[in-house]
Amino acid sequence: MHEIVTSDWFLFITGLCSIVGLLLSIFATTKVIKIGHKLNIKNQNIIVNGNENSTAGGNNGII
Repeated sequence: MHEIVTSDWFLFITGLCSIVGLLLSIFATTKVIKIGHKLNIKNQNIIVNGNENSTAGGNNGII
């Protein structure tokens, strides 16, 4: 087992896999951040009609 782990090919392949994994994680993170910016939920105004305005929702207002 020691011969396999210290082999140059094994170290080369595991190094390439580490670099590919890093690049994939950076790619996925940037995609998620872009999706989050597109949604921008904080700027939405939600108006809910309910019994004495007690219906669950965000930023409740009476119409």
